[in-house]
Parts: sequence; C-alpha cells; structure tokens
Amino acid sequence: MATTLIVNVQKTAKEYALFNDGSCVLSMHFSRVDGDCSLSTQSINGASSCQMLSQSEYENTLTSVAAQISSTIQNSQLPAVTQVIIKVAVPGDFFQEHQQITSRYLAELNKSTDRSLLQVAPLLREIKAIKKVFPEAEMHAASDTAFYATLPAVAREYGVSAELTRDLELYRYGLNGLSTSSAAARVHCVIGRDPEKSIICHIGETISVSAVSNGQAVDTSAGFSPASGFPMGSQAGDVDATAVLKIMRHKNLRPSEAEAYLDNSGGVHAIAGTSNLNVLLKKISQNDSNAVHALELLIHTIQKAIAASTVSLEGVDVLIFTGTTAVRNPELRAAIIKKLKHLHIHINEERNNTAIGNDGVISERNSPVKVVVLKSDEMREMNGVINQNKMAELRKSCAS
Repeated sequence: MATTLIVNVQKTAKEYALFNDGSCVLSMHFSRVDGDCSLSTQSINGASSCQMLSQSEYENTLTSVAAQISSTIQNSQLPAVTQVIIKVAVPGDFFQEHQQITSRYLAELNKSTDRSLLQVAPLLREIKAIKKVFPEAEMHAASDTAFYATLPAVAREYGVSAELTRDLELYRYGLNGLSTSSAAARVHCVIGRDPEKSIICHIGETISVSAVSNGQAVDTSAGFSPASGFPMGSQAGDVDATAVLKIMRHKNLRPSEAEAYLDNSGGVHAIAGTSNLNVLLKKISQNDSNAVHALELLIHTIQKAIAASTVSLEGVDVLIFTGTTAVRNPELRAAIIKKLKHLHIHINEERNNTAIGNDGVISERNSPVKVVVLKSDEMREMNGVINQNKMAELRKSCAS
C-alpha cells in the first residue's frame, strides 16, 4: 500500500493530506486571514480539531505536519511516506503537465522566477523543506494549469505578435485547473449525466470561471498569472495595461515591484480592509460603503465572466459553483445569479440556503440550466492525476 503526502501551498493557506492506497487518512488545513492564523485537522477516525496558531507556527507548518503524520502512521500501522505530490501553479509550457520533480524541474523553476517570482519563491521554499523532512520520498508536481492545455488559440492567446507570444510564452494558462477538472468529473454524480456545456465557477482564495465542453476546457477567465482575473483578497485582478503603467510611474516601481504591489495591495482587502467574506458581509450589514462597493465589484466581475463563457460554449447546460467560499456562502451565490436570469439561470431559494458545505442542485426544478454546488476536492484530484500519469508512463515504457 502506497502512502502519499499531498501538499497545496497558497497565498494565505496551506493544505496537507495523507493518502494511503487512495483513501485520505489525515488532512490538515492551515489558514491565515487578516493576520489570524489557525489549523483545522481531521484524522482517519473522524476526529476533528481546530486551534489558533502564532505567526511563527504558521510559517513552520511542516514541523507539526511531520509530527502528526508520524503519529498517524504509527497508530494506523501504515507504511512510511514514499511519495509527495505538490500543487504547482506556475505559468509556462514546461509546467503545463504533471511530472516528477527532478533536478531539471527545479532548474526550470529557478529560471522562471524572473516572470513569476511571487508564485515560485514560496514553492521552492516548500519543496526544500519537504526534502529535509521526507528525504527518501519521490516528489511529483501536479500542474494546476494542465487542464487548460486544450484551450483553442483564440482563448489562449493575447493581441500581440506571434513572435512575442511564442518567445515570451504569453499565453492564458489558467488557474484552479485541478479544482475545475475535479468538478467536471464529479458533476455526473449529482445530476446523473455528463453535461455537454458546463461553466465552472471556483471561488476560494483565488477565483476563476471556466468554460468546459464535454469535459475539456475551451476558455477561462484566468490569465498569465494567478493575480489576473478577479479582485479577490489582496490581488487587484484584471487591471488595464495603461492603468498599470500609470501606477508604476506614479510610485516609481520596477516590474517586479509592480507585480508585488498588484498582488498584495489591491482587491477586496484594499477597498474594504478585509479579505474575509464573513467580515465583509458584517461590514455591509453595518452600512459600510467601501464593503458594499468591494462586494459589488467582485460580483460584477464574476457575472461578466460567466456570461462571456456562454459565448465560447454557445450556451450552457450546467453552472457549477465550487471552492470553499462559493460552497459555504448561499448569499454570494444568490447575488451572482441575480443578473443571469437572461441566460435562463434560476435558483431555488430554499435549495440554495440549505446547500452550505454540501453537494447538490440549487436550481429550480424546471430551470433549463442546472445550477450545482460541488465541494472542491483538489487533494484527491492531485493524488489521482499523478498516479494516472505514472501508470501511463509505465504502460508506455512497457510497450517500447
């Protein structure tokens, strides 16, 4: 039986899951929101716990992860960790496939820091730390952009010359591909069929809206970097190129400094002073005009992306909400749907309000477009795609 550690390091969260023979036996979720750090743990016996952490404890998550894994392996009599799978969300053709992390892979990551430092630097630190804790384990990268390799040129490219596009790899690589592919594969279990035209809206720490035709991505809102797309958290989202240049001149920023500024000094947090949706909703109930504006801006951007996806699909059969924020907040889902009635998208208020943290259909029974809530399962998807990839490579080597 193989024992695998799955790792997902995000900007304000770190997730670790221990899988044995395809089953999750331990999950640990570290979160940092508005300066508050916490850890949620769920073990094989169903026991769960939640505790507050110091900033230092959050920064050194692998210390507690290693201790908890050691205890779980000993108590459950499991084999030692032989494989570590880490999520990689880095733009570039080289990173748009699932593969083993070798010396060449690390060299490519180091080379890419000049254009995606904000994503690569913490990833390299995590890989280095994992290697120290699990030196004998084989490491694999689960590409968060692999799902979008099927995008047609019109959805993948920008309006610049073919030479610049090719030489600088100026493509729309997408974001939340692992979550989106998981939702696309699992929606059959909820509606009883495989939809032809799906729009998958992932709302979590990052946001993306993807058009999926017969299980394959044909368009996505997320662009060249994870900061593109939506004004979520502290990320500014899509900003006109002229506006970016004006900000750079005004603040005298170099390109790397401008990237950091847009990633850390924008979005909902910059407008309302918080990136926590519950805090934001509380501020709105207190008639905070900045909070109202921040939420309206976010919702409007998502609504436009959903409507745009219908062009790529020439219609829509199913709208799927996934990601922690979308799954837990019926008010947000209702607000997004409010201006989509012209697309024949209608939700049932009672169904929507009861679907909190659960999978299910929330649209009206006679609605021509089904609206579905699906919990994101990136960790299981990562475990699956890497093992499928390894089996495919094994079959290929045997055939040759």
